[in-house]
Amino acid sequence: MKNESPDLLEFLKDILSALMFLSKIPIPWDKISETPPEFNRSFWAFPLVGFILGIISGSLFLILFYIGLPIIISVTIGVFISIILTGALHEDGLADTIQGFSEGKDRENILELMRGSNIGTYGALSLIILVFLKIGTLTSLGMQNHWYVFSGFIVSGAIGRSMIVFLRSISEPISNSDANELSKKMEGSILWSSLGLAFLITLIFSPFWVAIIGFTFCIIQTYAIMAYADKKIGGVTGDILGANEQISEINFLIIFSAIYGSL
Repeated sequence: MKNESPDLLEFLKDILSALMFLSKIPIPWDKISETPPEFNRSFWAFPLVGFILGIISGSLFLILFYIGLPIIISVTIGVFISIILTGALHEDGLADTIQGFSEGKDRENILELMRGSNIGTYGALSLIILVFLKIGTLTSLGMQNHWYVFSGFIVSGAIGRSMIVFLRSISEPISNSDANELSKKMEGSILWSSLGLAFLITLIFSPFWVAIIGFTFCIIQTYAIMAYADKKIGGVTGDILGANEQISEINFLIIFSAIYGSL
């Protein structure tokens, strides 16, 4: 990569940094750069990570579908692979967030529950509901057009990762939480690049009105989550960022399937 132009090299490093941060895909960073990855600078590329992971999961779905597996089985395997690719990073955040807000009696108790390693009843139920909703909405889309499933994987992933950046930009991190790692001087250009990239992917890979309604709803939902977290604990944690990512994904898929899916 030494022959690459400096701008292109930095561009590629940002994408790989984001991929390292948000997925379990192995990246040989020591062969790419002599300096540690700058995760905060790579926020603009978060939607691209969702796009890449969506391409992988969506392509696997198409392969399984074309070799003759039923839609629901193909979708289920695609969803399972999407979870493996991230090491259930965002799903874990959702479970911890639901657990904390459902059972926590005060700010400190909520944060303690979020930091805990044990998953409780509410956390487990949230994961079960999440997986069923993903499989159900994608299967509904696939019964109309199997390419909608491919689009669903891609667009929900891109929107979800951009909402991590958006929520972080409009909220304050809780002191000593993992969200603090995402707090260092997020430039406005990074936020708008992330949102713009996610919206472009959404427009390209989903019907126009699904893109408009779905993206707008996720923006509103993110503001609502920010307001609720601020009221309950005074800011956001990494778990809440992950929870918002998953909620954004499923809300987009629900809107997509409500408009174009089949019962």
